[in-house]
Amino acid sequence: MEFLKKKRLRGVKNEMEFLKKKSKENNVLVSRVEIKYEDPLQVKELVQSFARESLGIESKIRDFRKLGPKTCLVELENSNEKRKIMSNKRKLKDLPNRKIFIIDDLTKRKLEMQKKLRMKAIKEKANGIEVTV
Repeated sequence: MEFLKKKRLRGVKNEMEFLKKKSKENNVLVSRVEIKYEDPLQVKELVQSFARESLGIESKIRDFRKLGPKTCLVELENSNEKRKIMSNKRKLKDLPNRKIFIIDDLTKRKLEMQKKLRMKAIKEKANGIEVTV
């Protein structure tokens, strides 16, 4: 009986993780961009003009949330829109005096896994092994 409860609980946890991952699949986090507006329409226009001017693409934004003074979560229409942004984010390196980052919106589990990988890579590099993450 106890075994069945644990198995069912594990199944529920896996399903929750899958649903979280699915809900975040078209999202990106944009950080270190100054967001002066509180009005959602102004922020949406700011993000779209940023994508147009800095990345050279038109983006279709479904929704967004301001997470902090310099961070927002952007939900895109579909995975193609996200792919366009992620493939063009390298252009941000060419912006003078700005260190803006665009990253995937990951679940806590994925973030923890990436952190462990980075820590392992740091240790390997310290031992003289060439590593790419």
